[in-house]
Amino acid sequence: MYSREDVELALEGLAEGMSVREVSEMVGCRGSTVRDWAAGRLPRSCTGAPPRGRMAPLPGEGGEGAVTDDERAAYEAAMTENQLLRAVLDDLKGEGCAPRSISNRRKAEFGERLRRETGLPLREITAFLRISKSSYEYQRARLGEDRDAALRGPVREAFEEGRGCYGYRRVNALLRLRGTRVSEKRVRRVMREEGLVAA
Repeated sequence: MYSREDVELALEGLAEGMSVREVSEMVGCRGSTVRDWAAGRLPRSCTGAPPRGRMAPLPGEGGEGAVTDDERAAYEAAMTENQLLRAVLDDLKGEGCAPRSISNRRKAEFGERLRRETGLPLREITAFLRISKSSYEYQRARLGEDRDAALRGPVREAFEEGRGCYGYRRVNALLRLRGTRVSEKRVRRVMREEGLVAA
């Protein structure tokens, strides 16, 4: 019913000081469900979740003796995921959006920031962000790129030709007369970014 990521995100939110109501709205569940998770009653659908009513012991606890290599690897993977979840939670608090609605471009921006801050390999970051390596590389190559750089000069010239009285429709019409075919939305966006407002 709820994914492991939802449960971990909710628990991280509570640990960071968010209220049960804020966490339930962020994850999309009821407040009583979040309180159950906080008390250790995790859903069985979570991979590796402990049985109801008990928290899983840390590796090496409980008198079992030495930690095996498999347990150590699982523990390190969980700690890496915890670190990534904390970073995502901090990012989401600042941006104010739902985790599932992050675009591939924002995932690439966030992934690059994580690579600089944590030094984790790209394989782990793309797996955590649920983006393919090819999509990640495609978006990463375009992070610093201005798609409208070639359009800014002609738009400014057309606007100044009309002595600051032309709106985006008229500027677009002038561009079309000069052989530059571009959508009105791009012209409107460039004019807004350049601060060109019709008098």
